[in-house]
Amino acid sequence: MIKSRIKYFQENPKEMAEFYFRKTRSMWAEPSYGGLFYNQNFQYKEEDRNVKYSTGYHMVQHYQRALIFIIVGGTLLTLIKNRKNLSNEVILLITIFIGGFLFHTMWEAKSRYVFPYIMVLIPVAIIELDIKKTLKKFKRNDEN
Repeated sequence: MIKSRIKYFQENPKEMAEFYFRKTRSMWAEPSYGGLFYNQNFQYKEEDRNVKYSTGYHMVQHYQRALIFIIVGGTLLTLIKNRKNLSNEVILLITIFIGGFLFHTMWEAKSRYVFPYIMVLIPVAIIELDIKKTLKKFKRNDEN
């Protein structure tokens, strides 16, 4: 079956690109990593995907999407600003992320497997965050 699928994708590269795009999107763009699906408190059902939940499902989804945007954005900012002098630690974390991304894109696509790779990006994402400057700003705002 694997050989026939590889042969089919070789003969239909557009179909292969669409398949992997959908697979990647469903796996890496689901911000709860399947956690809400398996959580009994949310009573999530696949057929109710477009229903507004009174349990806070959509609120949690929006919060998690924003968090992922901040993590990925911070990571990209760090990589761009420090591209000529990345530490070995940052290179290791980025290598783990890229390796996980490629492995799970080619192997099995479940968003719950992505969670550890996103966690690996958090230290990279906060490198450009100047905590002292941010705290001073908040302290000044509190005094006013």
